[in-house]
Parts: sequence; C-alpha cells; structure tokens
Amino acid sequence: SLLMSQVRSWIVHDGLSIYDESGHTGLLRHIVVRTVSSGEMMLTIVINSIEAPDIKNLLKRCTYVIPELKSIVFSHNTEKGNVILGSKETVAYGSGYLKERICGLDFMVSAHSFMQVNHGGMELLYSNVMKTAGISDDDIVLDLFCGIGTMSLIAAKRAKRVYGIEIVEDAVKDA
Repeated sequence: SLLMSQVRSWIVHDGLSIYDESGHTGLLRHIVVRTVSSGEMMLTIVINSIEAPDIKNLLKRCTYVIPELKSIVFSHNTEKGNVILGSKETVAYGSGYLKERICGLDFMVSAHSFMQVNHGGMELLYSNVMKTAGISDDDIVLDLFCGIGTMSLIAAKRAKRVYGIEIVEDAVKDA
C-alpha cells in the first residue's frame, strides 16, 4: 500500500534499526495498519524503546499524500518474547483512535482494542448472534471478553441489563 511504502521510505531515510528477537536488539518490532469502513487509517508502530523516534519525516511523507491517515501511535514493547503490542503507548499524531459504525452504533477504536477486520462480516455475525440469542427486555446478558463492547452495546438495545467483562483497559475505555 501507499502507506507502507511511505513507512519503508521513512525507515530507510532515518536509518531506523529492525528488531532482532534473538538478541533483543533493534528498534522497530512491528508495523500495524488498522483501516475502518470509512477508509480512515491508524498506523501503530511497535518499538523496543520507551522513547519514540522523531516522526517529522514520516509526517512529511504521509499527511498530504494519505489524508485517510488519522492517527500514528507508538506501542512501547521492551519485553523479551514475541508478544506484539506493548503495555504503554504514545500518540504521536492525531487522536489515537478511529471511529467505526457497527449495527447503528458508533465505536471508538484505539490501537490496543480488538475489532473484527471484515466490516460486512462483522455486522452479519453480530446481527445473527443477537437474532439467535433471542434477547428480550427481561434478560440480563453477560458478555465475556467483550473488547470494545460491540456485542454488549448492541445487546443493550434489547436487554434489561448487560455486563461486559474485559481485561484490556484500553478496550474498556473505548467501550
């Protein structure tokens, strides 16, 4: 994609090192691009550092050429191992989240939040789950591993009460 091409050019131009898992050396661990149904994008750059690199050259390459890029986030992962995202993040550009409309509800999605990647499939899945569950206004619903609360909030349109359980704090904040 054009975004990844610009990211690669920035990496080369600024001489950024690539992470080597065996020696736990190098800066750039992962590049994650999230796109929502509107076409807006968030770039998450996972780094092996608590300090984020300068993104002036990246912004010069992207902001006018790729207006869909709404946010750049650094995820700081200095732990050994192959877990992708770190526990701390720094918003370097934009708001740090994207907006997505799912089954008539608007959601804020941050870098750490889980969301189905196929928008059409996601809406079909959630609609079928709600239809099959047959939730009524007397029901109390428990949504385990609720993420950003997509199914919880859709179920809340029908149920008496809904409880969403999630361990990822950023996802709970997004919900």
